[in-house]
Amino acid sequence: MVITMKIPIPPSVNAAYRVVNNRPILSKEARLYRDNVTKEWGTKHGFGNHKIAVYIQATMANRIRRDLDNLCKVSLDALQHAGWYDSDWCIDSLHIVRCVPQRDNPHLLVTITEIDHGDTSNE
Repeated sequence: MVITMKIPIPPSVNAAYRVVNNRPILSKEARLYRDNVTKEWGTKHGFGNHKIAVYIQATMANRIRRDLDNLCKVSLDALQHAGWYDSDWCIDSLHIVRCVPQRDNPHLLVTITEIDHGDTSNE
């Protein structure tokens, strides 16, 4: 199975977590992002605990410097919450590329592909 979806640019991982009572929790902004992705792309028929490859094409609104790795955590957690896979542990391959900016259309184009390693043990 292969799925491609266009999701919004997530809040920076630096703004995604807050510490309350010495415990990190998702910020309001990150929870809203997660809920919006789930509303738009939620599924009950995802990849489950199968191994997957994730390819992300990041199209920003401008050329302002932004770390690509900061895009991954919040967006991948949102897709997990939306039901596309059971855990980050399922991701065996992760690739992200920066595309030409589009001022009026910033987004992540995410493609998820099931990986067949020749076994079904998932150990």
